[in-house]
Amino acid sequence: MDICGVVLPLEIAEKILSYVGLRELICCSEVSVNWYQLINNMKLWRSYVSSEEDRWLLHYQGSKCNAIVSGFPGEFSGLNVIAKAETLAPVVNPWKNSLRQRNILKHYWMNGIYQAHTLKPEHCNLLSFSSVVVIYPSTAAQDCLYLPILGTRGDGEEGLYLVRLDWQPKIVCTLVENVKEAAVEVTCVMRDYVVWVSGLTVQCLSLQNGVENSEIKTLGEVVENDFFFLAMDIENIVAWSHGWLHLWDKKNLDLKLSMNSRPKTTISEVRLDDGILIVASFQFEKYVSLIEVKDTRNMRTLHEFEVYGFVIDVICCKNNFLLQYHQQLIDRVEGRDRKTAKVRFSREFFSGTFGGSVTRLADSKFIYSSKLDGTVKFDISHPEIDLYKFITIFDDKQPLFGNILVGVKSFSSKCDEIVVWNWVEKLTFCKLRSLQFIKVHINEGRIIAHDEAGAISVMSFG
Repeated sequence: MDICGVVLPLEIAEKILSYVGLRELICCSEVSVNWYQLINNMKLWRSYVSSEEDRWLLHYQGSKCNAIVSGFPGEFSGLNVIAKAETLAPVVNPWKNSLRQRNILKHYWMNGIYQAHTLKPEHCNLLSFSSVVVIYPSTAAQDCLYLPILGTRGDGEEGLYLVRLDWQPKIVCTLVENVKEAAVEVTCVMRDYVVWVSGLTVQCLSLQNGVENSEIKTLGEVVENDFFFLAMDIENIVAWSHGWLHLWDKKNLDLKLSMNSRPKTTISEVRLDDGILIVASFQFEKYVSLIEVKDTRNMRTLHEFEVYGFVIDVICCKNNFLLQYHQQLIDRVEGRDRKTAKVRFSREFFSGTFGGSVTRLADSKFIYSSKLDGTVKFDISHPEIDLYKFITIFDDKQPLFGNILVGVKSFSSKCDEIVVWNWVEKLTFCKLRSLQFIKVHINEGRIIAHDEAGAISVMSFG
């Protein structure tokens, strides 16, 4: 490699370039053909991709499900420009493309650039749509491309359908023909699978290379309960209720773990993230929660400890995990080390009867919101930093891309306004058009809303 007239071995040139920032790396790639070929090396770009996205790119190399699908028509608009460029490149670098795609999405969000689409029941030869509980474990655009929806046919029967939310939203698959025979309680969607509970049967459909090449498979049967919950990560699928939990391996769909709650206890919260399974079980007589942290590769218990109170939420980040549990009008928020489970951060908030909620902003930064304490920002990696009030005027909020927060102002249970906000500098990027909705979901690629008329409205960014 020739750098300023000095010929260096490729390994040394790559080592030097590994210390260069992202913007400088892009500039260097434009110096010459040789520099471009060297800098196109996948190893140089991996450090700039999130650890979660890095695992996806390694796990499904070459798979269609890792690509961010554009919501814009035409090959020279939105993300389609990158897809077009890929066909001309001699070597495709998926890590570099992932960064380019996310940068376009972020730019479009900050500037309020989107395409609006509407899918009505009559477009699909149906009488009406109705929503079902949909869990998206991730806000990445690739993980939110599909939407399960209930639809009523002309004969009056209702089925569960799968909608693909590209530039022309449409139903691509029937998941359950008749939900009256087997009611669907909950669904879960990621880029590689859609999972649902139909009656007492957990079923799934692979999305890795499109639904046209897949068939519906049964994971197993579950015990009847009032509520069912689903979750996924890159390697596993979990279904649970207050009395039991089942975990399946995505690779071969084999059952890896089956457990029942202990006597006089109930499973209150479950979190699945990057090789660990965290299960919180509440013991009524002691008013304590038992926390179990398991390694999903071998199901070995890594940590087991008790906290005083009822666990409301568990949130995982790179080096820590957060527990939020309620103790008689008080919410305690606890940050623990992911490897050792030792407490690194602990705070109490007077929350009242109903408790507050915790939202992860970025990495180890969180906000706690309640009617009594308002909104407070904290960092569980830096407990020495004092808490401070985080002023927001939003009824609902979704952090995206590190510094962007999409806020929803509601009025009479309908969306009044959607605002794209820079929560770091406390500046408004833009205000989006108002939506009259019953239910809304916001992710990095789009806003999905169900309106009162039963139609699905989609605002696609990129």
